[in-house]
Amino acid sequence: MPWRVLLVLVFCVGHLTSSDQAHAKVFREAEIIGLVSVAKNDLKTILAPYVGKEFDVTAREQLKADFAKISMFTSVSFKLTHQDLLRLYVQERKPVAQTTFQKHWFIDPQGERFSWFGSQAPPIVPTIYGNWQTKSQFQDSSSVFQVAVVLMEDIQSVLQMDPISLHWHTDLGWTVFLQEDLPDFYIGRADYRPKLQRLAKIMPDIMSQKDKILRVDCNFHDRIVVKLLPIEE
Repeated sequence: MPWRVLLVLVFCVGHLTSSDQAHAKVFREAEIIGLVSVAKNDLKTILAPYVGKEFDVTAREQLKADFAKISMFTSVSFKLTHQDLLRLYVQERKPVAQTTFQKHWFIDPQGERFSWFGSQAPPIVPTIYGNWQTKSQFQDSSSVFQVAVVLMEDIQSVLQMDPISLHWHTDLGWTVFLQEDLPDFYIGRADYRPKLQRLAKIMPDIMSQKDKILRVDCNFHDRIVVKLLPIEE
C-alpha cells in the first residue's frame, strides 16, 4: 500500500514543534475539533489571512502566535492534511468563576485567569471579589483564586449549593454569599471543609429563620456563631 505523506504541525500555546524540512502546502478549508463555547465563526478572522496561501514556516509561526493571544484556549494543535484541509484541535478553558479588576476575567478549575473569547454568551458563574488596590496585587493573587475554586467545590459538595459570590480580604479571609435572601457566611482563612460540615448540620434551622439572622460566623474550630438582627421595639 503506497504511503500518503502528511505535513504535521503540532503546538501548544507557547510551544511549537515542526520539521523545517517539511514541504509547505496550501489549505483552503479548516476543520476545528473541540469547540464548546467558542463558535467556529469566531475564528474566521484569524484563519482568513492564511487560506489559499502558502502555509510555510513563517505562516505557521504567525498562526501559532495568533492563537496564543486567545487565553481561553489551554492548547491548540493543528495539522495540514493531504486534502488541503487544516484540521485544528482545541481545548477550551471552562469558567467556574469570574472576577473584575480593570477588566472582566474568568477563572478556570485550576484557578487561572483568562479572558472570554467569541460571540457566545458566557455562563453564569459565582463572582470573586477581593480587596486588591493595585495591578501588581491582583496579578499576585493566583493562589487566592486557586483557594476559591477549592472552597466552591467544598460548598457544592457539603452544602449542595452553588454560591453567588465569594469575598476575599487579605487579613480576614473569606466571606461567602449563598443566596440573595440568606445572610453572609464568614468562613475565614483555613479548614474550610470542617467548618462547612458543622454549618451543614444547622443549615435547615438557618434557612427557616433567615429573616432574623444578620450574619453566620463559621470561623471557629468547634462551633457556629449566629448573629441575630436587632429586635425592633
